[in-house]
Amino acid sequence: MAKRLCGLVKMATETSFGGSNRLIQTANDLVAQRCKDVGAYGESPIETLLIQAIDLRFLLAAPEFDELDIVDSDDEKWNLNKLSGGPCIICRPQADIVAGPRGEEVKWRCDFLFHSRGLLYRGGGAPVVWRRLIVECDGHEFHERTKEQAARDRSRDRAATLSNYDILRFTGSQIWNDPWGCVGEVVAWAYKGMA
Repeated sequence: MAKRLCGLVKMATETSFGGSNRLIQTANDLVAQRCKDVGAYGESPIETLLIQAIDLRFLLAAPEFDELDIVDSDDEKWNLNKLSGGPCIICRPQADIVAGPRGEEVKWRCDFLFHSRGLLYRGGGAPVVWRRLIVECDGHEFHERTKEQAARDRSRDRAATLSNYDILRFTGSQIWNDPWGCVGEVVAWAYKGMA
């Protein structure tokens, strides 16, 4: 998967910088190491590919955001109230979700939970408003193979919506065949809060 993403970076680097071999090799080395580090957050091949592509997209082509942080629940940065500054995205892989009306909550572990603070927050005592996005990577093995699996996913989607989460679901084929297209939808969601 890292090789696949490195190839895309190589193509972009050749186009942008006229194909300097040393620059391309350095970029590939950096991307390969970063993909390896970030890939540890995926529990399946499609999750690994998606989180690597998301990381690279924000690293290479989302200058409006001050940062993309991938954090564990124990990480200090996960305390959103302690963060200050400009627009940023926080991603928590394998996040526990409790959503839905009181007394009818649905609990599950989502693949990725994103929090986004857009350009509307620029200090001055204004409250910080974080938007939330659940991203699910629906491999064929655990999603929509049976009526029960499909019903469980729809129940989770409704509970998330009632609790003010946005949700995006990608099939394994969508992620595998077009990781950048899937990432484009996550980026579009993030930019939606920057008006």
